[in-house]
Amino acid sequence: MHDDDARVDVVDAPLPPLAAVCAVDVAAAVTSAAIIAPFITLVDKAVVQSAAGVATLSQALATSAKELITRPHVFVRRPEVALVAGVYASTYAAANLTDSICDRVYDEADTNSASKREVARFATTTATNMTAILLKDAAFAKLFGKAATGVAPPVPLACYALFATRDCATIASAFTVPRALAPVLSGAMGMPPSEAQKIIQVASPIASQIVCTPIHLLALDVYNRPDATKGLSRFATVAKQSASTTLARMGRMAPAYGLGGITNTYLTLKGHDYLHDVAQRKAEDALREETRRQAEEHARQGKGADKLRRTQSTVSPKKTITRKQSFTM
Repeated sequence: MHDDDARVDVVDAPLPPLAAVCAVDVAAAVTSAAIIAPFITLVDKAVVQSAAGVATLSQALATSAKELITRPHVFVRRPEVALVAGVYASTYAAANLTDSICDRVYDEADTNSASKREVARFATTTATNMTAILLKDAAFAKLFGKAATGVAPPVPLACYALFATRDCATIASAFTVPRALAPVLSGAMGMPPSEAQKIIQVASPIASQIVCTPIHLLALDVYNRPDATKGLSRFATVAKQSASTTLARMGRMAPAYGLGGITNTYLTLKGHDYLHDVAQRKAEDALREETRRQAEEHARQGKGADKLRRTQSTVSPKKTITRKQSFTM
């Protein structure tokens, strides 16, 4: 290259510190979980009380709703609200952190990176959610089921297996089904892919409760009636409660998969955008300072600034990261 030829060096904008990105991921998860936890607690608590025969579903819902409305400062500090918030915060955080780490580990040019991300995300969120939800369900049974009256039956393995089956089905409806059906809905309805994604992500988990709720009720019945031996008796109990409980759990999905998931995604993306903007501004400031230093050096050497102007460095635009919405049980 001749000295008279202009040269432009493009410098990639540095990524924000991983620690800062992870802090945003956790903060978004905790904030989103705190917003939705009181509303989900209403339904989860009422379902357990109804399954144990402590109160009817409508009575249990009315009692908790009354306290939430009239004494919200008392309700939100109850241990059951903290348990529910812990489930959502941990699972949202697992999804967010997995996405952020995958952004650093996997190369977008790799044709298999998308499938690797899906596997990693599903594995971490499923493991985290299933562990947290099992602990929460066991605690709820002790707090509001028959154990609350003094009887504390052990949680049988069959109960854990049923809860795990329910969780796998629900998580699949939230993570796998939307990403498969969103392009189909977008093409059929002529709507933007992002809008189709939002619709499917809310509708799929709600519809899944037709299958998941009977499994949930069966698990509770196994816990509450460990001595029942006739399968028909269990199925009759589940059938009796399925309709009303399914509707209640469908309503529960709205904050969990709608408000909570969208809020988590929004806060995460906004936080990451801010960190990328800060990193890019720092890189641009560093380049300007380097250009000024070189200009002074050339001036001292009597070479002038014209040659310097022909060799420029610019910072490439920040990397745009498209983050899927994160949902949980």
